[in-house]
Amino acid sequence: MGRTDGAGAADGEQAVEARDGGAAEGDTSGPRLYCAHRHGMAAGTRRMIRMGRCLRADALYCALAAVILAVFAGPVGEAFGVPAPVLLGVAAVTLAWAGSLAVLAARRPVRGAVAGVMTVNVVAVAALSVLAFSRPVDALSLLVLAVAVEVGAFAVWQALVLRSVRLH
Repeated sequence: MGRTDGAGAADGEQAVEARDGGAAEGDTSGPRLYCAHRHGMAAGTRRMIRMGRCLRADALYCALAAVILAVFAGPVGEAFGVPAPVLLGVAAVTLAWAGSLAVLAARRPVRGAVAGVMTVNVVAVAALSVLAFSRPVDALSLLVLAVAVEVGAFAVWQALVLRSVRLH
């Protein structure tokens, strides 16, 4: 298993090498990757990880919100006076946005992408707040307002990540 080039290696060896990233036997660089921030990982790499983590969390939240909206499109549409198919469309757009965030997070995140996502989140907070206050105060308007606060928290997190990237 000491070979890393795969030439002439048995199938079992290639499978192990593929699983452990191709590291030679005795090479501990693979397992150390996740704790390297404590052992001298470059500051730029740590910032990339933070930006990616922030975008992944936002993607997960958006996907979950899209599924919940799709499941409850009928009652929510009735309460807001909006046809359920319109809310299903909003859920589909939100799910597509979640997919975009996941793709951005899977690539090497850059400041511009995080800043763009933060801007979209700020606009979403404004839209959700207007929606929440456009109706009588009830459980649904408070729920929409809570979602606005949660989305705002993502925007703040993204701003803090961007600030840390700028300062270093």
